[in-house]
Amino acid sequence: MDSQFDSIVAAYEQSMNRLPFREHVEAYSLLKAIGSLTGLAVLDLGCGTGLYARRFRALGAKRVVGMDTSQSMIEYARRKEEQERHGITYVHHNATRSLDDGLAGAFDLVTSVYVLPYATSENDLAGMCATARQALSPRGAVRRDDPQPRLRHPPRLVPQLRHDAHHGPARRRRGHGPSDSAGRRPRDRRRRPPVVGPRP
Repeated sequence: MDSQFDSIVAAYEQSMNRLPFREHVEAYSLLKAIGSLTGLAVLDLGCGTGLYARRFRALGAKRVVGMDTSQSMIEYARRKEEQERHGITYVHHNATRSLDDGLAGAFDLVTSVYVLPYATSENDLAGMCATARQALSPRGAVRRDDPQPRLRHPPRLVPQLRHDAHHGPARRRRGHGPSDSAGRRPRDRRRRPPVVGPRP
């Protein structure tokens, strides 16, 4: 199946230079959240042309695999790898589907940039999250960066995927949050972002 990104390969590859916010806001925020990459095995879920995959390798990741549903993006990334020899493997795979045995449980870190907002259904979103979790080793973590001004799906659909080394997958607990001296939780008065979806 063709991907909506097949026709914008060149524009995507150049976007880091042409759109300053990608470097100074998006990349800065993601790399700061990740911390040291030295010695880590990283899966870049929705890698596109390999922009972040190449950077992760340069920053010390011992193994980097880029995965994308767009055949054209993956072909470009593979050509770039043949020319520059970073030691990165690129896999054409739909992120909503389960991983092969060679990739399941093999990564310390899974990254996802501009991926989850493109889920077209709750099932697809759940599949993407399940794939990211399936890729993680027991001590692994997910880092996602989707700086979108509007959300296609309600925030409740995006589960917490981070693993805890001692307690297993973290779970959202009812009533968990800051409280005052009397044990009462403060009322959240922040304005919630609008949820954009298909019109009835």
